[in-house]
Amino acid sequence: MAPGLGHRLDGRRVCPVNGTFEKIVSASPKEIQDVVRALRALIADVYPGVTEVPWGVQKNIGYGIGPRKQSEHFCYIFPHAHHVNLGFMQGAALPDPKSLLEGAGTRLRHVKVRSLAEAANPALRELVKIAAARLAQERHDGILQHRHDASARKHRRQ
Repeated sequence: MAPGLGHRLDGRRVCPVNGTFEKIVSASPKEIQDVVRALRALIADVYPGVTEVPWGVQKNIGYGIGPRKQSEHFCYIFPHAHHVNLGFMQGAALPDPKSLLEGAGTRLRHVKVRSLAEAANPALRELVKIAAARLAQERHDGILQHRHDASARKHRRQ
């Protein structure tokens, strides 16, 4: 087990990279904090035992099967002043029948969540389920190891 992993918080493994959930969330207005906590609960409900990784410098929290952002996370929460981005690492490949996803990148997409009512949207829950299932399938198929190996080679060259 990697350093920093292993203790549980409401069924989540927590890997504090350079911050804590509370420190990241406390910088936001109360209404935004409530939305962040609702999204956190949604993710934990959809994927019990999810690994939570607070990224203090980047001021977001990643969720997945391990601490590696690009290869082991399926989504992230990024609080802003007036909304919260619920982002998806492979969002461009997700089905989005309700057209919730925003963004034009090659992989990442996000949903702007502005209220507790929007956080409770069943279509949002479905996106989280699909993203988590996709990551689990990639892990099963060995795609994650390939992605991690490619990333390690890239960093060694730099």
